[in-house]
Amino acid sequence: MSAVQEETAIEVHGLCNRFGAHVVHEGLDLVVPRGKVVSLVGGSGSGKTVLLNNLIMLTRPAAGSIRILGRDVEALGREERIRLQLRLGVMFQQGALFTSLTVLENVMLPLAEHARLPRRLREEAAMLKIQLAGLDADAVHRHPRELSGGMTKRAALARALALDPEILFLDEPTSGLDPVSARAFDRLVLALRDALGVTIFQITHDLDSIFGASDLVVFLARKKVLAAGTAEELAQRPEPELRAYFSARAGGSNCSLNTCL
Repeated sequence: MSAVQEETAIEVHGLCNRFGAHVVHEGLDLVVPRGKVVSLVGGSGSGKTVLLNNLIMLTRPAAGSIRILGRDVEALGREERIRLQLRLGVMFQQGALFTSLTVLENVMLPLAEHARLPRRLREEAAMLKIQLAGLDADAVHRHPRELSGGMTKRAALARALALDPEILFLDEPTSGLDPVSARAFDRLVLALRDALGVTIFQITHDLDSIFGASDLVVFLARKKVLAAGTAEELAQRPEPELRAYFSARAGGSNCSLNTCL
């Protein structure tokens, strides 16, 4: 593995996605550095979820190359692809918890499927991840219907952490949360980055998260990555898509664009 590959978690070159005559991405290039929080942003229809599904290997692009943790995804056989997927953790937007299982059972499920551990050790490992996600002990034996929105997000995060992923994918992690809970989740994301050294790739439209909890912001527009940099850098860019996005978002944020800058 080259030095560049060792420093990058994800490399995408020339990516194309199309559905019939509709082209979502064309010639998209992306580099995600290891150990950073990267926020993927862009307007509605820019293909954020489509790109995420490519990166977690749920769908294949029409063209282009994707390297995850130094591995060429397209060159992998079925078993190698599964092994690579086990190095990734995914927190879906609505949590996607199994409603018939408790929080503990949800977090234990990946360990039961993929880790050859006795039940006692699976429980201990799951409890550790639940604690890392910031859930109180009294939530462990609750079912998803008994959880608040913030607790559901944290339970889903704990499950995503179950197998000690090297890359953590978060789909709209603060969506639907009140401002206090959303900022607490941002702090948790940064704490996980620092404590675990995990690469975190999140889709978000939360301007406070974009400015306060991102090392790198990637902006999708014109069927490609239009710009990448810090939030402050992107907010000063002249492209009309960026100016419209940040000026519109600033109006609904708890912090104005001027105060965020």
